[in-house]
Amino acid sequence: ALKLLLRNDDTRERAIHYALADPDQRAMRLGLAIAVQHGLPESAVPLAASLALGAEAQDLRVTAIRALGTSRGSTAVDALIRLVTPKKRGLFRRRLARTPEVEAAVTALKSFAEQPRVQEVLAQLADS
Repeated sequence: ALKLLLRNDDTRERAIHYALADPDQRAMRLGLAIAVQHGLPESAVPLAASLALGAEAQDLRVTAIRALGTSRGSTAVDALIRLVTPKKRGLFRRRLARTPEVEAAVTALKSFAEQPRVQEVLAQLADS
């Protein structure tokens, strides 16, 4: 039933939202794949951001990050910036590891390159 809802333009947004909230990883993967193809609806951005930051499976995290790159909202940009910002440890920032998640986030951020704060983040990443 979920596949039918995801194929239909009229029900796709709600179906993506339900798929990302589903505890079944197969449904999440399907919803994320459709979101990457057709764009992530704004209502599903918090769910995708949550998956990008904390899903158990790496492929879910990477696909959620790619889906965030298809959104046009500032919430998606915030989540992507959070993914590429090195964590502070004491007085120093830890060096950012080049993981598949970070690579996907940098690629996704490039789709927001017209925004000044994204330009700043991308410039910082290029310098490091």
